[in-house]
Amino acid sequence: MRYDIIVLGGGPAGITAATQLSRSGLSVLVLERQRVGYRLAQARRLDNLPLLAPTSGGIVAATLAEQAQRLGFEVRRLEATGARWQAMQREFVVETAQGPLLARRLVLAVGLEPRRLPELEVSERVAYYPTELDALGVRQLAIAGSGEAALDGALLFAERGAAVTVYAKALSPTIVRALRVEAEAHPAIELCEGAPVQAVEATAGGLRVRSQQGLRPHDALLIAVGRALAPRWEQLRLDAPRERLYVCGDAARGRLGQCALALGDGMSAALSIVRDWGSP
Repeated sequence: MRYDIIVLGGGPAGITAATQLSRSGLSVLVLERQRVGYRLAQARRLDNLPLLAPTSGGIVAATLAEQAQRLGFEVRRLEATGARWQAMQREFVVETAQGPLLARRLVLAVGLEPRRLPELEVSERVAYYPTELDALGVRQLAIAGSGEAALDGALLFAERGAAVTVYAKALSPTIVRALRVEAEAHPAIELCEGAPVQAVEATAGGLRVRSQQGLRPHDALLIAVGRALAPRWEQLRLDAPRERLYVCGDAARGRLGQCALALGDGMSAALSIVRDWGSP
């Protein structure tokens, strides 16, 4: 099937771009392997969007999904496994499990992938996204990580009544001060600096986590040790003509992870596409 624009990623950048492009009369397809706003839904609270009172990432993600449904542009829960530029045909081929899709322009608005630690993946109780643990009723959570995602996850589960231990070599100096102060002050959160996770053992109904603090029992482990753009998308950025490929959000800005930047990037990409649509 052929579209004017295919948007890879159904987060804030992708849905904003698709919204504006659809309103401009162009045929748009959004491909998202998870549900719309999946990564955004992991955030405990967004409190730096001036037009909104502090609210959870899940609520903002649901709003994105409602907007997409209201406007009626096509969103498929389908993973794009790759994409390439065909210079002779002057179009992109996007590969999926359901076959190739074609587009004159491509918006790359995929989120960053978690850095995986396979040696710690000993059971289904080890996760990279907080929502993956929702069904487990976690009461004692271990978190491996030293950045904002680790502290945000710690506060999310502490507010649900869990006791949380954050294992880190050293907390990142780039963490927003307000977030760090809130985590340090929460009575249910233990910050173990100088004690990164060394090993994990599966037990009946839980885990044992080894660090310099010793071997301690937990219900689950959340790994938050960084994110990166998948290599296939890095290669696409190198290969595709810049006037045909529009890169938005975390795919463009790395680990900043700011919803406000993603919204602006998506709108900027859409306006640029509409402006240049008649060019060869």
